[in-house]
Amino acid sequence: MKKLLALVFCCLSSLHAGVYVVADAPEEVEKIVQEIQEEMVLGVEEYNTEHDDNFIFEPGKFSSHISFAFVSQDELSITQAEEQYDGLVPALQDIAAENASVEIAENFQKSTLEFWPGKFEVECGGSKKKNYVNMVLKASKNQKLEALVSAITGYLEKKHKVKQRFPFSAHFTLGRLCRKNDAYVDHEKLNFSSTGNASVASILIKKFKLKGHDGSEKAFYLSGTTIE
Repeated sequence: MKKLLALVFCCLSSLHAGVYVVADAPEEVEKIVQEIQEEMVLGVEEYNTEHDDNFIFEPGKFSSHISFAFVSQDELSITQAEEQYDGLVPALQDIAAENASVEIAENFQKSTLEFWPGKFEVECGGSKKKNYVNMVLKASKNQKLEALVSAITGYLEKKHKVKQRFPFSAHFTLGRLCRKNDAYVDHEKLNFSSTGNASVASILIKKFKLKGHDGSEKAFYLSGTTIE
């Protein structure tokens, strides 16, 4: 029998300032991510020692999640977001009622490890860096999941003129790879094979949350699911 995992959608205010919609990883996925991160830290240290290089792998500082959309980059609580974005909560309630829970079969093989070039100056290794790559575990494509996300982002753009900066791509962030001297990050030199055959049987998405910058939150259960 497949083991179903409850994946909670929420905004992770510690990721960026403001009100965001993201998916937190269940415990089993979080464990896989942490194991991979630990192996990557050791792998980078060994490579630097053997090749006199200065790569830095910085694991994600927060719990694993899938980013879905942002509502506002202002430092708003849920109450303030409701006041600023009229009809937001009722609209999310309607979206939840119109979408059933989504099950995703997931198997994190080596092929799902991807390197995405950074687009903004960020903190990495204790200082600002322009050259870095984001290392992610790409999750399986799922039409029902994408339809749910599209309903949320479509509402935000149509009603509140909130346009997402990046197209949706379900993934779990592992961390950032940079160099101490901020030189070009030719990650191909590093042989990251640590993802192995780690897998979970399936992930069941049952609810999502809207969460404000201050940690305030509100849950929305998908159609047919039981309120916990």
